[in-house]
Amino acid sequence: MQRQIDEKNKKADATNGNGEKRNGFSRIDPYAPEQHLFMDLLKRYLVEEQKFGIVDGEKVRALQKDKGTVIYDNETIFNRALGEDKKQSNFFVFMRRIKDERGSSKVEVYFSDPEVKNEQNTINEKKEDYLIREVFVMGDENDAARRVAERIAKCAEKKPKNEYRKISHGHWGKIGDRWIADDGVSRFEDVIRTMMLYHIDYDATSPHNSFEEEVFDFLSNLEKLIGIEKIPATELTAAFPPDGPNGPHLLLWMADKETAAGIKNEILERRKNLKMISYFSGMTIWEMLPVIGKYRDDKKLALGIAHPANFTSKILPIYNIGLLSAIKKGKLDISTVEQIVAMSDSVGAWNPCMNENIPLDPTFFKGYVAPMIHRNLGIKRMTTNAINLAFSFEMRNKYNVYTHFDPDDHTTMPMNYDCGGDKYGMGFTQIIVPPRIYEGLKAKPNSRELIEMIRKREIVMKSVQYITKTNDEVRIANSRKDIPIGKVELFERLKKASMRRYINALTNDFWNMLWHGEFHEIGDMKG
Repeated sequence: MQRQIDEKNKKADATNGNGEKRNGFSRIDPYAPEQHLFMDLLKRYLVEEQKFGIVDGEKVRALQKDKGTVIYDNETIFNRALGEDKKQSNFFVFMRRIKDERGSSKVEVYFSDPEVKNEQNTINEKKEDYLIREVFVMGDENDAARRVAERIAKCAEKKPKNEYRKISHGHWGKIGDRWIADDGVSRFEDVIRTMMLYHIDYDATSPHNSFEEEVFDFLSNLEKLIGIEKIPATELTAAFPPDGPNGPHLLLWMADKETAAGIKNEILERRKNLKMISYFSGMTIWEMLPVIGKYRDDKKLALGIAHPANFTSKILPIYNIGLLSAIKKGKLDISTVEQIVAMSDSVGAWNPCMNENIPLDPTFFKGYVAPMIHRNLGIKRMTTNAINLAFSFEMRNKYNVYTHFDPDDHTTMPMNYDCGGDKYGMGFTQIIVPPRIYEGLKAKPNSRELIEMIRKREIVMKSVQYITKTNDEVRIANSRKDIPIGKVELFERLKKASMRRYINALTNDFWNMLWHGEFHEIGDMKG
């Protein structure tokens, strides 16, 4: 995925990739004047010729304080949307100068290729080169800087200025030492840096059943400095009667904090005090939908259906939190499911957290799902996300709803110039503003404007997933799932931390429900 930019770098034994060599740097001038010139030249090419802006590191560091590091002291982050044209979409480039343990140095430039295919086009996973690291150690700094700038320009052209990218579903862990009211274990700085790597414009990450104004303000102010617009959002568990705690997960993307305060007052604050943040007792789906509908009618809220077919584990198969898979538990029928979809704005097309081997119910799946998959995908194997993708296409054609990518990431890894296997790199929600609207903009649409555009169906919005498709199945390409060797252990630790957080909350709620005689709620815990 990565390559050298200068033959002289190779002669200095500098390589990159997971097995990066660090020997041989000692023959380089410790003051490395060529490296400083390379960085100055690249900055000039990007800012003066390509009209990029530079993220204000001092302001970001002043805001982040000791909570975490979004921009390092030895790092420069470029974003074209911070340049002269404020309405264009984001394209980020990272640059840093680092030293090895022996004091020798190099410059790294890191960014991702934003190229997309059509919805069902597959990618060549053996040849895909989507994470680009350019390394400069020594040589002709002017020629190297020019060639890197040209490669950045070619990649940036692949993301049109009127194409914006949105994270429609994701979760947080900690800001500094504080746990966010959510069930993720990711640090906030890792989430933000990963969003930048994949050129995200809108952050609609969605804490379960909560909206913390202080947390939103901190993240919103920080992301605004970078060029990302934060959308108030929550993932609501629309509990089944009589009192949950499970039900379909609905994504509420809201226009502003005032709307979020209204949803918090009318829905979220009715939730009982449960440790498992993804549980909801105290209000049912049939009570929630009219409230949501009122805000939708006022164009203050857009409603997304998360993971319609939900299956994560054979040990704990939670069907009820998927609108479609809840049919398997007898909680809904297909007619009611489609009525709820018709009241929404978007359907989740792909969730990379799913276990693909969903058990098949012969009556429902063969009678409804199998023909739907054949009509929309033309494949044989009924995997969890094949169902989601086909269902999203079917509902779009039938009810004029959008589709969205459903990353649902709980375990975002650090963005450390050696990435891969990131759920935010497996797909995104693509938003295209038509030229007639785009030309009239003075700045990138804010959250209020975007939600109104979604409600009025003024834009193109759809899920993009980097897939490989055969006659039998469709799946995320291995090139997008591969985790660098140096991060495998970290990823496993994050997964275990997430499971510990989940089990601790689940155990606490079980004993509390048992103590209060809430036997129906206990029965519905497994969904």
